[in-house]
This record gives sequence, C-alpha cells and structure tokens, in this order.
Amino acid sequence: MCELRTTLIASQYLMKPIDYITSPEVSVIVTVFEREQYLHNAIESILAQTFLNYEILVTDDSNKTSISQICESFHCDNRLRYRSNARQLGVPLNVRASIQEAKGKYIAILNDDDYWEATFLEKLVPALEENPDRVIAFSDHWVVRENGVVDKAATDANTLLCGRKTLECGEIEKPPSFVLKKNGLPLAMSSLFRKDALDLSLLTKEVVGAYDFWISCILAASRKPFYYVPERLTYYRVHGQSETARKSPDKSQPMIYIFEQLLERNWFPTLRPFLKHRLAEAFYSNGRDLLWFGQLAAARKMFLKAIQMSWHLKSVAMFVLSFAPGFIRRRLHLSE
Repeated sequence: MCELRTTLIASQYLMKPIDYITSPEVSVIVTVFEREQYLHNAIESILAQTFLNYEILVTDDSNKTSISQICESFHCDNRLRYRSNARQLGVPLNVRASIQEAKGKYIAILNDDDYWEATFLEKLVPALEENPDRVIAFSDHWVVRENGVVDKAATDANTLLCGRKTLECGEIEKPPSFVLKKNGLPLAMSSLFRKDALDLSLLTKEVVGAYDFWISCILAASRKPFYYVPERLTYYRVHGQSETARKSPDKSQPMIYIFEQLLERNWFPTLRPFLKHRLAEAFYSNGRDLLWFGQLAAARKMFLKAIQMSWHLKSVAMFVLSFAPGFIRRRLHLSE
C-alpha cells in the first residue's frame, strides 16, 4: 500500500512541467574536498534520476581547477552549478553556504564518494509533498567497497545496527530516540529534508565532520514527522580516504560539542541521562585518541571528564594506563 501510494503521487510530479533552472523543487548538494576519483560517478547518479525537477550544486572547499573541470565536462543546461570558497571553510560552513544559495525547497546532500539509485528522488519527494508537516524523508542504503562492489554482510549489519531492519514504510515513532539512540538517519546520502526546517545559524564550524548528525538532531528537535522508505536507494562507499577512516587526536571533539549543546539547549529533556552517557563516551573516545597520539596530559583530562560525567571502569583503567610506558600503550592497540 505504501509503495503504491508513493508511486501514484510520484507520477503526478513527474508529469508536471519542468522549470529546474529558475525554480527547482530539489537542490542536490554534492560536497567535495580535493578528492576527484569518485566525483564523476556521484554526479552521473544524480543526472540519471527519474525525477527531473532538481538542480545540482557541487560545492568545492578545496577550490581545485581539476574539480571544476569535471563539472564543466557535464553539459546540463545550467542544471549543474560549481561553487567554491575563496578560503577553506570546513565541511559545516561549506554545506551552510551551499544551502543558502540553493533554490529548491528540498535539500539532498550527497558526498562525492557516494551515489544514488535512479529512483532515489522519485521515491522520497512524494513523502514530503504528501504531508507538509514532514521535515525529512529517508531510505536505507547499501555499503560498497572502494571499487563499488556491494558488501552484503556489511550492509545487513549496518541496517540492523541503525534500527532499520524491522522499520516499516511510513512515519517514524519518536524521531529523537531514533536519531540519538539508533543513529538511524543517514542524512548525508540517503535523505531529503525541507530547507525551511533547518536553522542555518546552528550549523557552525564546531560540528566538523559530524554536521550530518547535528542536522539530524536539529530536525528531530522540531518534533515534526520523519518518513522512512524501506528500500536501499543509495550507496555508501567505504575506502581509505573517507572521514570514517581518518585518524586524528581531535576526531571525537565534534561529538563532545554536539552532546554538550544538546544538554545545554535541553531539546530532549526525557533523554538527558542518555545524553550524559553519550557525552561521557565522547570524552572517553577523545582521551583514547589523544593517548594514542602521545598527548598524555590532554588525554588524562578527557578521562577525568568522562569519569565525572558517568563513572565507568574503562575510563578509570585508561586514566591509569596513561601513566604506563609508551611501549605498553602501543602493544594494547589504543588506536582501535
């Protein structure tokens, strides 16, 4: 029934006259920084969409001529726009600048290394058109390796982990819990949200690579419906240059900022104990990363904050371990 209703609504919009240059319904923002090898594939997957009323903004925070040339190689009658920043802004501010320039009432974000099924927009746009209270529609996704080969086992494990295995088509019960407890919303590749539902002033540089999770939290705080289409309509690429694979002593800092903000703003009062636990986990993760990079004093401060926030034996153990010789710490593979 859900699939039939979505198909009928989609057909109405597919038959509408298209004016995607002056008033596109959807703005697709493709984020890119220095990487080039996957960008062509990402753009091709957008241009293959069966829903036609969209624009593409490739937003380049590295200002590379080669990336601009890739965009110029597509002849799209002004449907595709390349934009770059005079100075590097960082991911959140790069995305914010793009959304500010977007003409569409709906926003989809696609990272340069991911790509879509041809029916992605066709199956998500109707969910938002059907009910103006819905702030976001999203689907499940495939996990693929660097060469584009689908990893079925990793895909199934991710679907289960994110609470989407038994999720039925339709509106989500308790979006805040779904976002915060399950991390179930794949915003930066598998979602479509209303532009006017996002307060762009909240999208600040401190959230760094966790900007997508932060946007999900902002949308959940609206207390308006989320809508799920239980199909794998997008592809998430796992490779050595991805943000997930990056090692850094400050990689957990964005999550610390986000959970501190959520507690300070008190958007989700019934979830405060859980948020405190997640903040403690973020302090612990930051301490572990700092310890691996040999920043012992800073690591100890993080472990102490974790203990004060939510006492846990592992934080105590890591605090004690920070006083051990370096060869012992390295043997325990603290980077994992």
